[in-house]
Amino acid sequence: MTSAYKKLSQSQGQSIVKNILDRDNTIPLNINHTEVLSWTLPFASNATLIECQDYSGMPHVRALYLKKNSDIKPVLYSSDPYNDNGLSSMDLSLDNNTVLDYLKFYLMMFQTDGGSLIPVTQFDDIEWQDSVSQNILNNIALEIEKYPKVELVKECHRITIICILKQSLFAVAFNISQSGEVSIHDKSLIISDLPIKNLS
Repeated sequence: MTSAYKKLSQSQGQSIVKNILDRDNTIPLNINHTEVLSWTLPFASNATLIECQDYSGMPHVRALYLKKNSDIKPVLYSSDPYNDNGLSSMDLSLDNNTVLDYLKFYLMMFQTDGGSLIPVTQFDDIEWQDSVSQNILNNIALEIEKYPKVELVKECHRITIICILKQSLFAVAFNISQSGEVSIHDKSLIISDLPIKNLS
């Protein structure tokens, strides 16, 4: 996503964590040791993405929350993040400058039994194995440079972007409506058995 997270002050962070724990005290966040980051969503005037990181214990805790106005809820990962995370209640403003960020935000929450679609907008987004030949890397880099492509089709945005699914690289065309609903229009395989180190 193109906008950077901003680290909140200790008092601001503690206020957020207290709000979270007041709603669900089973979450293992230490109010005195949790670092809180926020991202003001450029496509929604009433929403902020909150990331909480607590490294004071083991295992480390990293949790994402969606704050809409004064309401804060955990991000749910599912095959229908639009409805499961209440994205319809966001004051969305989707145009050529914001729709790619929105798609990345949506895909961050999109998860099925078949895996997650991980968007790739530049070659360095992928951590390659050291043994990969330079010729293969050059060919993949040239393919990645062709995307993303953004166009307007019948009052919805269509974005074609490179995505990783399991160990394969696809060019995926998404339709994004003005209300924020996302559907896959087309998908084509670029390369399978990707020589990468890790998938997150």
